[in-house]
Amino acid sequence: MESYAGYLTSAGFSILQTETHDEALLEMVHQVRMKLLGAEIMVGLRKLDLPGVDFTSAKQLAQAALRAVQDGMLGYAVICGQKPDRALI
Repeated sequence: MESYAGYLTSAGFSILQTETHDEALLEMVHQVRMKLLGAEIMVGLRKLDLPGVDFTSAKQLAQAALRAVQDGMLGYAVICGQKPDRALI
């Protein structure tokens, strides 16, 4: 997050507030994994037709995302900044 704040600062913004929300990203990854599982089950039951979908690769990517979030390599944050000549709305 510090590097992104640095980019904003170098562009003339002053940083007003930062918030980390890694738990929201973790929840999103869990939701994606559950939706993949549900879609895979529906395809297996022939209730849904998704030609060309590679569930193995999709699940591997979702697992890699989960590991990255858990290991602190991926995160989610909100950075609020303001240009000195601009008023907040």
